[in-house]
Amino acid sequence: MLTPNERELVAWLRGNTPPDATVVIEPTAQTDWTVPWLAFERLINRPTLVSFKFVPTQKADIARWYRLVRWRKAVFEGDCGRISEHPADYLVTLNVATLARVAVCGDIVWTNGTYGVVRIARF
Repeated sequence: MLTPNERELVAWLRGNTPPDATVVIEPTAQTDWTVPWLAFERLINRPTLVSFKFVPTQKADIARWYRLVRWRKAVFEGDCGRISEHPADYLVTLNVATLARVAVCGDIVWTNGTYGVVRIARF
């Protein structure tokens, strides 16, 4: 079910990131609600920080999850100053415009077509 570019993205993340690296995926209707993105964490065998697949049910957990959703949105809109609020190592983008916005958050380490990966800079 993966496109060739998606297969390359998965292979690159599995082969070039530490097993404990936390990946944050660009929030889009596609990544939040469709296959293979719902299974992306399992495919890359790396933790992802926030996902609509794992919406908690306890009040405190729902509040934390929603804060993460808003944080992720802000980061991918280009607010790199907020990255330090949560443990994240890589940003995965699906759109060239998003990659351009978040490139200042670290180093572009991989691109293919519209997909991109940014290794977050640690200051």
